[in-house]
Amino acid sequence: TMAIGGSNHPEGDAEDSLTGELATMTSDDAWVLSHTFLSAGAALLAGGLWLAYRHRSWPRITLRALHIAAITMSLYFVETIFHLASVIDSDALASGDTAPVASAHVALAIGLYPISGLTFAWLNTRVIAAASLPMKTFGVVGIVAGLLHATSVPLTLLFPDTEFSGVFASAGILLAVWSLGMGVGGFRGSQQRGTDSDDSADRYRSAEAGLWGSLDARPTERWVELAQLGVRVRVQEMGDGDPVIFLHGGPSAGTTWAPLAAELPDVRSIIVDRPGTGLSDPFVVTARTLDTFADRFVIDLLDALELDRANVVASSFGGFLALRAAAIAPHRFDRMVQMACPAGAPGMAVPSFMRAAAIGPVRRLITALPPSERAARSMLCQIGHAKTVDAGGISTEFMTWYLSLQRDTATMRNDLHTIGSLVTPSGSVHSALALSDDLLRRIDVPTAFYWGADDPFGGGDVAQRMVDLMGDAELEMVADAGHLPWLDDPAGAARAVRTFLGTQRRSTSAPMSQTVR
Repeated sequence: TMAIGGSNHPEGDAEDSLTGELATMTSDDAWVLSHTFLSAGAALLAGGLWLAYRHRSWPRITLRALHIAAITMSLYFVETIFHLASVIDSDALASGDTAPVASAHVALAIGLYPISGLTFAWLNTRVIAAASLPMKTFGVVGIVAGLLHATSVPLTLLFPDTEFSGVFASAGILLAVWSLGMGVGGFRGSQQRGTDSDDSADRYRSAEAGLWGSLDARPTERWVELAQLGVRVRVQEMGDGDPVIFLHGGPSAGTTWAPLAAELPDVRSIIVDRPGTGLSDPFVVTARTLDTFADRFVIDLLDALELDRANVVASSFGGFLALRAAAIAPHRFDRMVQMACPAGAPGMAVPSFMRAAAIGPVRRLITALPPSERAARSMLCQIGHAKTVDAGGISTEFMTWYLSLQRDTATMRNDLHTIGSLVTPSGSVHSALALSDDLLRRIDVPTAFYWGADDPFGGGDVAQRMVDLMGDAELEMVADAGHLPWLDDPAGAARAVRTFLGTQRRSTSAPMSQTVR
């Protein structure tokens, strides 16, 4: 809308006085068209800035400038209304009569154009400081747009004999380029951490502590550096016994394991926030980078934890990462439990919400909208937990944590970006995510699949194929359980984990038993 409005801005007569020039431009039929679009664009831009500030979706270094820019752009929108309405004074301007609306427009423009333009330019100096390299380009565009916007009215007043309509038009067009670039591209922060402000992190920790407290659990926290990937991740630990690493799926974070880990005090639960989720450092995985990430993440984590080997409990995308690592480095695993369908399983289905994430504008709309408990419950129902949700089996503390995860961390934005690059709207899966038959046959780690019968990603046929391909695997199909089966029955899932991890490693490669509960 700004590009249309700016490019259609009528030209004045530089030989006239300011009043005469306004009379010439307001009498042009293009005045109403151009300023209607400019007003709409100003409203959208101000609204976008307010939305970004409200949700703290930009790095902390930008927030003060973002707040002030949202205020000044809102005031500039008010000025555009007077700007548009000046058309009613066209005849008065031409005849030299009193023109109150046009006079109010000029007075507001003298003050608001420089203020809003310079504030916008200042905001973009913060964008350049915080953004990754591709997005710095839009920061430069924003600075130029802000400076042109700020100087357009003063130049017109200082040099009435010179035509500056092109400056107004260029400012509008560059604001459009900036808005589209930042909106479509999304903010790629080089200094942005897992949460965007200390307040957000505090809110998230508070919600997380409420969930752990409701389960009578108090994990400790530490940070480890993944040397190969070059990123810090947060680890929560609790319990005593053999180490068990918990790898979550997405969009989620490590604390999704809380109901299960709280039932396992006899093991040393090591719960990691995957890079880009929870409180870990920002890190976005795409189809192009997935192979490298998948080959390194689990092994990098074991090295950082100074563990030669460990048991692994994994789910969904975490299950994919665990299987990839087990195929490459089986000597780093003792035993593995796969909770329901791992991402990339042969024959895996793709639920509708994941297909929607493959459509860029839809994905950005999802992450921009404020999270709600109703939407969160709907999401749980879509992944197979409708019976538990309807029965009130999801605690208030869990929902509070889950909403805070969406609101106060970058998890949803990062993970939905990853999902969007790995699936298509039609439901097909990128080859980088596929667990091939050959890879599954190479895995020589004793594995138990604890598979929810209501998992929409894959049913019993998908589960059976996984077991048949792997040489040392067993399957338990769990009735009335979904994609995260421990949410439906934490105690039952804990018994299954404890039983499997407590048995001795088999010396043969014969398939284990299959049971249905």
